[in-house]
Amino acid sequence: MESKNNNTIQLLASGDAFIGKNEVVNGYLNIVCNLFTTEDCIITCEQSTNGSNYEFVDTFVHSIADFGNTTRTQFFVKAYWVRIKVENASFNNIPKIVLTTLFTASNQDSSLEQPDTVQGSVNVINSMLANYNDGTSDFLKPVACDVNGVLKSNLVVEGITLTPATDGVSVYGSTDQTVANAKLLNTDVDGKLNVNITSLTLEASDDGVGCFGSSDGTDRIIMKTDAGGTLNTVSTTADTLITSLNALVAENKALLQKLEINANQAPVSSLLLYDLVGLEYDIGDTIGVPIDMGSMETRNNDICFSGYAKIEEGFDNPKLIMQYSLADTQYFGDGVECSFYKKSATEWEFNFQRNNVGPRFVRLLCTSPIKLTLCLATRFKN
Repeated sequence: MESKNNNTIQLLASGDAFIGKNEVVNGYLNIVCNLFTTEDCIITCEQSTNGSNYEFVDTFVHSIADFGNTTRTQFFVKAYWVRIKVENASFNNIPKIVLTTLFTASNQDSSLEQPDTVQGSVNVINSMLANYNDGTSDFLKPVACDVNGVLKSNLVVEGITLTPATDGVSVYGSTDQTVANAKLLNTDVDGKLNVNITSLTLEASDDGVGCFGSSDGTDRIIMKTDAGGTLNTVSTTADTLITSLNALVAENKALLQKLEINANQAPVSSLLLYDLVGLEYDIGDTIGVPIDMGSMETRNNDICFSGYAKIEEGFDNPKLIMQYSLADTQYFGDGVECSFYKKSATEWEFNFQRNNVGPRFVRLLCTSPIKLTLCLATRFKN
């Protein structure tokens, strides 16, 4: 938001100062001052808790040599009231000084001089330097990248000469772990590791891939295939495994079906009373038939009764309540009566709803005489 009392466009003589007026800033985070000047200036942000004593004073010196003619300086809100002062710190008059002050709710540094947050791309003007020592003196050398921006690295181990015949990667043999007898890993001209297996004979009967049984952690059994490479399995074990997998698949399908039904079932509406004039009910009468909310995954959770009632002598104070039952036998109610809206001089309308219904059956009970012209019950999931 732009300030009302801390903006100015004016001539500012040498040594003079513009002093703004108090403004309330307790609803903001930052105070941003935009300044245009042709001479060095001092921007002061004075903040007060009572509007007269300025307990918080922040100052920024704007140097033309360092920042040019324009600056944007941010101060954090510290008190209830604020005013901005700009002082001509040079020996020359400033023909036109422009100050605009903004109050922001953003917690981002808006200063031009020393921003805490850098947005967008960054152009590097000066290269990065790293220290280099030639054994006598320290020097700073530029750090370079290739055309893709990958840092160049030339590893030099001073005082060490590496010989491929003796300084490659070496490993122990399986039965010889003597350091002196470690063998170098060799590659061909393409860098592929050379593997030379000698004095080794593999027997299909005991050198294949073996695994333990489910209850035997001692004896391994060799896995075999037929001539086509298909893994052989014992029929009994395979049949048992297939039966178990089929049962698991069927169970998962049933579960997914329940989830699908539960997630996507649309509201179920049933018209209890038709659009007929003169359906009269007395105290204790049941309206229509009980509503079955369903069970298991297709069960509905919410119920809503909507309809119209005539306003006539003897039927001018209608009352309805909901009753609930676990098995459509014994019913109980919560005692909360339906609210009616007087649609016209001769007709009421109502919309009566309960959410998260626990019992399976719901019905409407008349507790004061009513003449209905329409009653609609809608079951749906929440």
